Amino acid sequence: MKFETFVGGRYLRTRGKQTFVSVISLISLAGFTVGVAALIIVLAVLTGFEDALKSKILGINPHVMVLRFGGGIDDPGHVIEVARRTPGVAEATPFVYAQIMLKNDVSSSGVVVRGIDPVTAPKVIEVLSDLASGSLADLAPGGKGKPGGVILGKDLASQLSVGVGDRVDAVSPRGSITPFGPAFSSRPLTVVGIFDSGMHEYDNSLCYVHLAEGQSLLGFGDQVTGVELRLTDPYQAEEIATHVQDALGFPYSTRNWIHMNKSLFEAFALERFVYFMVVLLITLVAGFNIVSTLIMTVLEKTKDIAILKSMGASAKSIRKIFQVEGLTVGLAGTAIGVSVGLVTALNLTRLARVVEKVCSCQIIPKGVFYIDEVPSKVNSIDVLVVALVAIAISYLATIYPSWQASRLDPAEALRYE
Repeated sequence: MKFETFVGGRYLRTRGKQTFVSVISLISLAGFTVGVAALIIVLAVLTGFEDALKSKILGINPHVMVLRFGGGIDDPGHVIEVARRTPGVAEATPFVYAQIMLKNDVSSSGVVVRGIDPVTAPKVIEVLSDLASGSLADLAPGGKGKPGGVILGKDLASQLSVGVGDRVDAVSPRGSITPFGPAFSSRPLTVVGIFDSGMHEYDNSLCYVHLAEGQSLLGFGDQVTGVELRLTDPYQAEEIATHVQDALGFPYSTRNWIHMNKSLFEAFALERFVYFMVVLLITLVAGFNIVSTLIMTVLEKTKDIAILKSMGASAKSIRKIFQVEGLTVGLAGTAIGVSVGLVTALNLTRLARVVEKVCSCQIIPKGVFYIDEVPSKVNSIDVLVVALVAIAISYLATIYPSWQASRLDPAEALRYE
């Protein structure tokens, strides 16, 4: 063991009149532990929130949409064939899309209706593969006096006070022209299913009908609004969307889920940065404690430093002694903080449930956020960055005190001894 390490370690275990310095060292250690643990927990919660929101978005939206400039797509089969040949595309399905009004004797609501192919749509839209009630197999176009089927969002069904088997009327603005102006088109639909995406914006304003029913209701003929794609890796949506658009050429265009939610993800990134900087202040305070601890140690060890210099210790060795002392506090606090932070973050959801049970309260109220429990996901990169930042702060805190100690003049220090 080098003597700098030995002496630095001894200075951390001061006794007697110098016990106060050790207490400050323990406070610095506690500050580092709390700061590092808090950073890891906060970043884990923010990552969990972001992943939960992305999961909700991907559950109700396709990864990529293929559209056509100037109107609908006349030959969706060609688009689907080209898309499926593109590497990374797992499945494709046509759709129609427009706004209509649903009404019954109880209430009415403006909604977005999507006409889908019940065979291929569940392979692209995740929420359709697991309905809250009803069956997608019952979704069929109307005909011969029989009403078509419709699948409603949970909140929309509640607003209309309907369930599976009940009837609603769909009113489309694309009706016929009469001498008195445009006449709205209305037709009955039977509720065959209810979905729950977990996002109020969709559950309250979205419904699904059979593709043929949607084309007839909206006056699309044989056209479709576009083609929805599901990818093997949704995070390659931008690259794959570009390949699909290049393969189809003009007048086709593509939109991907990352671009459509870009502002939301940018807000999350900004929020992560702000929270990181705010919680980092705890660790910075602990860093100032290290500075004050080392300065007090230098003042109390003036005689020891002078003797070491008189015995041949270099200024570099003196600096290392106090750097070892400060880094030991920083490293120990970082190690304990990482351990506490990881254990807490990995079990945060269960801990939150225990708190809710004991306090008879709900930490995240239902209907306010997209999720109803505290999410947590540990990112190894976040943990590494937090640990490196904490160690860097502890090292920077040793620079000034150790430099001051190395400049001590032995003759001046021992003059009155």
